[in-house]
Amino acid sequence: MKNSFVLLISSIVIFSGCSYLKPVPLQQFDYNKGRDTENSNFNNMNEMFKDIQSEEADDYYFVVIGDTRNMVRSDDLNGFNFVAKQIIYAKDNDEYVYDKIKFIMHMGDLVYDGVADHQWDNLKRAYSNKDYYENNYPYIKLLVRQKPVFPVLGNHEIMQFKFKKETKYMNLASRNKGLQNFNEFNNWEDFIADSNIITSIPSELSAEKFTKLCNVIEADESELMGKHYLLQKDKQYHLRIYVDLLQDLVSSDSDNPGAALDEDAKTKVINDLYPIFTKQNYNVLPAISSDNFICYAFEVGEQIFFVMDSMSRGWHYNTFSKLKKAMYSKKKDRHNLHLYSKSNLNGQYEFYKALQEYADDSQKTIVPFMHHTPINSVNDIDGKGIQYNLKLMLGVEYDEKNKDSVVFDKKISDNTFFDEMLFSDACNEQRHSFSSCVHFYQKLGIETVSNDSVLYKIDWHITGGGGGELETKHDDATMDKTVDLYNKRLLETYSARNRNGDRALINPEIKIAENKVEHSYNYLLVHVENGKISEVIPKLIKKEDVKLKKPLIKLSATLSSPVYYKPMSAGQLVTLSFWSFGLEKFSPSLSPFTWEPSLGIGYLNYNLADLENNEMAAIDVLSFLRFKARFSNAREFIFNFFDSSTIRGRGNKLRNFISVGIEGPLLYNFFYNTRGSVPKLLKKFTFAYNYHIVNTYSEGDDAEFAKELQMSWVIKFSLF
Repeated sequence: MKNSFVLLISSIVIFSGCSYLKPVPLQQFDYNKGRDTENSNFNNMNEMFKDIQSEEADDYYFVVIGDTRNMVRSDDLNGFNFVAKQIIYAKDNDEYVYDKIKFIMHMGDLVYDGVADHQWDNLKRAYSNKDYYENNYPYIKLLVRQKPVFPVLGNHEIMQFKFKKETKYMNLASRNKGLQNFNEFNNWEDFIADSNIITSIPSELSAEKFTKLCNVIEADESELMGKHYLLQKDKQYHLRIYVDLLQDLVSSDSDNPGAALDEDAKTKVINDLYPIFTKQNYNVLPAISSDNFICYAFEVGEQIFFVMDSMSRGWHYNTFSKLKKAMYSKKKDRHNLHLYSKSNLNGQYEFYKALQEYADDSQKTIVPFMHHTPINSVNDIDGKGIQYNLKLMLGVEYDEKNKDSVVFDKKISDNTFFDEMLFSDACNEQRHSFSSCVHFYQKLGIETVSNDSVLYKIDWHITGGGGGELETKHDDATMDKTVDLYNKRLLETYSARNRNGDRALINPEIKIAENKVEHSYNYLLVHVENGKISEVIPKLIKKEDVKLKKPLIKLSATLSSPVYYKPMSAGQLVTLSFWSFGLEKFSPSLSPFTWEPSLGIGYLNYNLADLENNEMAAIDVLSFLRFKARFSNAREFIFNFFDSSTIRGRGNKLRNFISVGIEGPLLYNFFYNTRGSVPKLLKKFTFAYNYHIVNTYSEGDDAEFAKELQMSWVIKFSLF
């Protein structure tokens, strides 16, 4: 009775006047548990698919949201929480539509640093822990509890934060930890095994999953599984056809850029395994790939929602990456095989072809979703980092040294299937595509043209303002240059015919018929009627309404024990800091840094070893240029670029110092993975080293006092 009363009062307080909201159960919500767990994302998915089979499929909404990630310095998800609140109160034509929202498409960048375990833990707590009114992010919890979430892979999910610029031949995914964290968070192996999710034949299975499957299938089927899968060192069963090809390539002495799977062998694998997985309720298409790419689809009514991996180079996939290295000895050539290549080694392309055939046969429309958007107003087509995906996705390469002459690299431009997506028939109707990454709202109206006739119209919606920092600069001239390069590439290298092969596109090009940009936080409310998307409604949120930054005024106090040398001296300081100011206010690239100046006063027992000259002195320290930096995996450091210290002894003894130094919670940095209260306590202890670069005294002061003090070590304990 008491719990019911608490729930009732809390619901009234938080959601007053919103009778359309469903009651929230008190049980623990475990986001990534299986479909049999009542309070899980899988259960929500399956319930949605059951409901949507009814007439509701003719009139419903779904939400598209992206880039909700925390700030790297604070793990703050308040921006996402605020946007989640707006979704809960969403209106269309002045009517609340929350009950008609069937699912959420999350377009990627859930976290800032995908390699950092603590950020995924923080996100899981935001999604799952206890009940919504007992925690920090009530609206995130409510939204995720009640609406199934379909994930898209973002670049921040796989990246490791660092200052070093990436080269165009290596992805930000310099190691695979980020992808592993993404898979674990979304329970990926169970996700692709769900009967509602359309995927390729699994290329990787855990030893446990493989054994369970072999125990429930027929003996001859189990024999086929053993024939086509091989247990590797990572304790995963991998498709043998790729393992064998990789071994052949490694043993070869020369580059083999034309390497491909033997078509007969590939067909044999598909024919053997496709019936086994469909029999076990896997919703697979007759396609295989080298890795379980984050590439899948699901059907609702007449729509097939197709989720792509837009990290084109694909370095974050183990086998795919090894195939690149085996095929090309030079790093600069390895990007020729990427996730938009027309190669049967590219499982995403193989899956797309099978999905397109399925869509044609069933007369359904494919709606693509991807994190990176190939055409937008903040393109840097010369980007050396993650933006280089745009070149690979569009199939555009040119001479960067001589930008006035466009020289296309056929290895890249002949091997993209992005143009196939744009120019495919797709039931001859206006289409919609969705992406994220760009941190504002943009709508592009793209027309595909052949022989001066408009073939199709595609509304490309970019939503990247889900709670992370906003990007406020865009350059239409750069976007126009990208489109121009793409059209030149189409004219020079386009060779694809339509799927029936009975006509070729003549002078194909794309045109930007509409370009609308809004610098605001946002999500998209998508209305589906009669099985088709009827309207995409951008819900724009004022920047000042989203509270992302820490308060400017923030009082903190620290007890410090400095040791100076030489002579050896020790003392105590009480240090106060009056504000904490995140530098992302000036530039997103500065988001790891927080300006926290401080003022300390105390005493110093000067010259401890010399009893004759030992004395007590007053000391004050002003750290004006003091910056806290939050690095990968929760590690923190503080840089003091300009410390001004004054030591006052008896009489005319006074010395001023200018110092530089570094400090950090070293124990916490080493043991941050420890769970529970211990790491929070360790974070209160910081250790500092300062080097005095200048010391001065005034006329009339003792010239000998403290003149040899050169450095100090400090142990600090944060009081609050």
